Amino acid sequence: MPINFCLLLLAVLLFAACGPKVVREQPLIYDAWDARYHYDPVTRKMIPVYGQESIGRAWGRDEEGRLDYIEFISGTAEKSENLLVHHQQKLDRKREINWEMENQARIDRIKVSSEFTDENQSSETPVEPPPQDFGNDFVPASFLPVQAGENGTDESDAFSPFVPMEEDSATPESSPEPSPFEPLSPF
Repeated sequence: MPINFCLLLLAVLLFAACGPKVVREQPLIYDAWDARYHYDPVTRKMIPVYGQESIGRAWGRDEEGRLDYIEFISGTAEKSENLLVHHQQKLDRKREINWEMENQARIDRIKVSSEFTDENQSSETPVEPPPQDFGNDFVPASFLPVQAGENGTDESDAFSPFVPMEEDSATPESSPEPSPFEPLSPF
């Protein structure tokens, strides 16, 4: 008796567990391919709908336009798949690859610049000290007046802008031409 009861219970559970078999004309994925999208402006989501049922890949974006929701809705209860995790992993891989490439380029630039500075330091001539400052920071040293004898010579430089003007040895009878910049006479 207990064996018959166990066999009967096993048979009932076997048929009950399988449930009713649904015969479809086409696979579920075809419904997802044929689905049309409906936009929900409140949640900013594109939801695929086939017939009266949501099925297919749905997605949504945040205020800045970044994906914040990706899901594959299978059409059956509790069989949806969150695709946002895969999307974030893909973005992380791309970001890591870009970081590695930029880091390697930075290391190469530092190596080249250090080699360049090493080459320059080995062939560098000693640097001359800067000229003495005459105390006037607003006038370049080349335009400061030089007194006779400061250079060690008694002659003044012929090309200096501060060379004293030679007096004309012209006779008083010959009058020089009037300058065009002199003020005009009142009459």
